[in-house]
Amino acid sequence: MLSSHPPGMLHRRDNVIALAYSYTDPTKIHDNAQPRATFSPRPRSLYGASTNQRVDFYPPLSHTNMIRYTLTLALCVAVFVGFIAPADAEPRRRGTTWSLSFLGGALTPMATMSDTHQQGLSAGARLGVTGKVGLGLDLAASYSPLPYSEAETTYRFETHFATAGLMPRYTLGRRRLRLWTAVGGGVAFERVQSFNDDVLIQTDDTYAPIASGSLGLELHILSGIGLTAIGTYHRTFGDIDYEIVDVGGGLIFSF
Repeated sequence: MLSSHPPGMLHRRDNVIALAYSYTDPTKIHDNAQPRATFSPRPRSLYGASTNQRVDFYPPLSHTNMIRYTLTLALCVAVFVGFIAPADAEPRRRGTTWSLSFLGGALTPMATMSDTHQQGLSAGARLGVTGKVGLGLDLAASYSPLPYSEAETTYRFETHFATAGLMPRYTLGRRRLRLWTAVGGGVAFERVQSFNDDVLIQTDDTYAPIASGSLGLELHILSGIGLTAIGTYHRTFGDIDYEIVDVGGGLIFSF
C-alpha cells in the first residue's frame, strides 16, 4: 500500500508499526523504492496532520487509579521495611526483655453467666518480662462495662467488671513471630449499680478470686513495636461464679 503523506512523515498503524517511503511523488515509483517498517519507541504518539511535529499524549490518571497506586506503594514499602529491619525487631540481646501491651476487644460471658450478662467491650494492659530461655511473668489487668441482660423490669443496671492478676508465661521464639502461653490467678471485681427512674437506689461491690489462662501471638514489625492478639479464659470462684472469654488485640512495645 502506498502512502500519500508529505515527505518524512510517518503513517501510524495500530500505534505500533509505521511505514515510510524514500520517494516524494506517489506517481513516480522506482523499482527499488521498497517500504521499510519501523517501530515507534513510544507507541502512544501521534503526528500532526499538516506538520512533521510529533505530539505525545498520556491520559491523566483517574482518582481511583491514583489511590490504588498509592496504597500499593505504601503496602510495598511497609513489607520492605518490615523485612529489612532486623536491627531491633529481632533483638540482639540475649538477656531479659520487657514488654508493655495495650489491648482492646470483646468480653463474652459463658455458661450460666450468659443468662444474666451480655457481651461487652473490654480494654486491658499487660506488663511482662521474659528471660532468655522464654520463661517470664505477666502482670495483666482488664476492664469491661459488662452489661446485664435486658429484663422486663423497671430497674436499670450499670455494671463495672475488672480483673487483675499475675501470670507466669512461656514464650516460643525470640524473632519477629512469637507464640506464648500463660496461666495464673488474681482477683476479680464487679460493681453493680441499680437505678429506678434514673435514681440510684443500690450499689453492690463484689470481690472474688479468679483463675486465668491466656494464649497470645506477637508480630514484631519495627524496632520495639509490634502487633499482638490475645485470647484469655477467666473463671471466678466464691460469691460470684463467672466464666468469661476475653479476645482482643493491640500494640506491644518491647524494651
